[in-house]
Amino acid sequence: MKICVLTILFITSLLSYSQDSTITNSKKLYLGLTVSPDYSYRNASNNYYFTEETAKLGYTIGISSRLNITKKVSIESGLLLSNKGYKNNFSGLTFGDITDPRNGFGTAPQNLPSEIEFIYNYYYIDIPLKAVFTFGQRKIHFFAAAGITPNILIKATEKNITTYQNGDTDNDTQDAPFNYKKFNLSPIISIGVSRNTDKSILKIEPYYSYGLFKIIDAPSTAYLWSYGINVGYYIRIK
Repeated sequence: MKICVLTILFITSLLSYSQDSTITNSKKLYLGLTVSPDYSYRNASNNYYFTEETAKLGYTIGISSRLNITKKVSIESGLLLSNKGYKNNFSGLTFGDITDPRNGFGTAPQNLPSEIEFIYNYYYIDIPLKAVFTFGQRKIHFFAAAGITPNILIKATEKNITTYQNGDTDNDTQDAPFNYKKFNLSPIISIGVSRNTDKSILKIEPYYSYGLFKIIDAPSTAYLWSYGINVGYYIRIK
């Protein structure tokens, strides 16, 4: 909750600054595409199971817009599809001999799994709203941004990748059996660099976001977070 309050205060301060920096005819509207490779993970709450849990690669992609309020302050929003989650890996699996109940001899199991990986994918529709503070007088600008992103869950899946002792693999993806929450809210902060012209904007923007709400009402739950490098290209439409 502290992150959310700080985000709101940051946006408010930027908008207050914009009132003192208004420049005639500075309002311009841009529309473009953004894509980001993401590194996604979770903060577990009351995790009763010890596993080799790690982050996983995800992505965010979609349509974004930017409205320049002044030459230094802009508002960004969009409609994005994101893939978040985490994964568990069980490697070095071993199995004991199976004893024949008739003659008592032990027999080694044949072609059993040597590694099992569970990948948990959560697909969201994201609607970010950010305030962007830009500084720099030439075409190359630096900027900082902060905002809030409503996340709407559209699908959750579990993918199992089993590797056998002989090298064969087996993949199986199915819908998650649990009732995950359909809505979350994620503060987002970022810094970046952009090339701005009167007709277009090209930006590279490392960012970090953190889900404020747990993903499921259960004794063992989690809060999703991710960071990535957002690349966007906008063209002026107004």
